[in-house]
Amino acid sequence: MRASLTTYSAAFFLVILNFAHAQQQPQVTYAYSLGVGNLTCADWTSDTDFEFTTWVEGYWSGVNAMSSVIGSVGTVGQKIGTKSAVQAVHALCQASPASSLSLEASAAWVNARAAGQ
Repeated sequence: MRASLTTYSAAFFLVILNFAHAQQQPQVTYAYSLGVGNLTCADWTSDTDFEFTTWVEGYWSGVNAMSSVIGSVGTVGQKIGTKSAVQAVHALCQASPASSLSLEASAAWVNARAAGQ
């Protein structure tokens, strides 16, 4: 079980790392997400409550943890903090309300990584 979880996690993270090489906003056709991440950005931007903020914190933390496991940068968001990270996701969501929270959280993470944040 642990090996398959590690394999799936690594595969998911490699998809995210590929975003970093794109010249435009990252595009994902599908990446399964649990809970709040499946909701649209419109759901979040209309109700910016604790659950959504907590989900973004956990999502970025998980991507950072996976990043460090495969030997990449695992400190994205450290220089900007939670408030700025959540604001970055919120801004992308406002621009694309029909998009999923997980897609825009991934895009914000990649943007922060590219900016050395």
